Amino acid sequence: TEDFLSSLKTCNYLRHRLALEFAQASDFDDALIITAGDIVLESTQANVFAYFNDRWLTPPLGAILPGTVRNLILHEKGLNVAEEAFTLEELEDASEVVLTNSVRGVVAVREI
Repeated sequence: TEDFLSSLKTCNYLRHRLALEFAQASDFDDALIITAGDIVLESTQANVFAYFNDRWLTPPLGAILPGTVRNLILHEKGLNVAEEAFTLEELEDASEVVLTNSVRGVVAVREI
């Protein structure tokens, strides 16, 4: 049910807003939205990309909303990008992590 709810485009962003407020109160810029099984879905404001072993991964659609910048990156020639789920633990081991959205573009993540 949680994954299904995450894929709906609605005006109800309460959980994202509350997570963002909590993150900012803790001196972070954003928060990650993850499933009960620790699968990374997105941030409160952006899609997530992580670099593992010479390729970029981003969570598959179905549990997340498609982003404009995410779509551009997925179709960029020369980039090795795949839609594949990853856990929070795996994300912490990524050599690079970026967040993408249509307002800020591509933003490097410095700390998880």
